[in-house]
Amino acid sequence: MEKELLRAIREMFKEELGPVKIEIKNIKDEVANIKDEATNLKDEVNAIKDEVSNIKSEMANIRDEVNDVKGEMNHLKTEVNNLKIEVSNLKDETTKLKIKMDETYEIVKALEHSSQVNKADHDKMENDIAHIKGNMEAIKKDIYRIEEATANNWADIARLKQAK
Repeated sequence: MEKELLRAIREMFKEELGPVKIEIKNIKDEVANIKDEATNLKDEVNAIKDEVSNIKSEMANIRDEVNDVKGEMNHLKTEVNNLKIEVSNLKDETTKLKIKMDETYEIVKALEHSSQVNKADHDKMENDIAHIKGNMEAIKKDIYRIEEATANNWADIARLKQAK
C-alpha cells in the first residue's frame, strides 16, 4: 500500500511538473528566437555600415571630381575665346553633382534614421530578455519551493511510518 501511495504521489508530481517543464522549454525556445533576431539585427547594422562606407567613398570621388572641375575652370580662364562654351558645360556638370550630393545626403539621413530605429529595437529586445531572465529566476524559485515541500512530505511520511 505504501508503494502504491508513493507511486501515486510520484505520478501526481510528474503531472504537476509536466506543464512547468513545457513552460520552461517554451521560454528557452523564445530566448533562442530572440537571440536569432538579435544576430539578424547585428547583420543588418553591419550591412548599413558597409553602405555608409560606400557612400563615403562615393562622396570622396565626387569631391575629387569637383576639384578636377575647379582645375579645369582655372585653365579655361586663360582661354578666353573658349570660356563661354566651357563654363556652360561646367555649370551643367556642377548642377548634376550637386543633385547627386543632395541625393546622397538624403540617403545618409535615411540610413541614420534606420540605424536609430534598429538601436531602439535592439534596446527593447535587451529589456525583454532581462524580463525573461527575471521570470526564469522566479520559476526556479518556485521549483525549489516544490522540491522543499516534497522533501517535507517525504519526512512526514517517514514519521507516519515510524508512528505505526
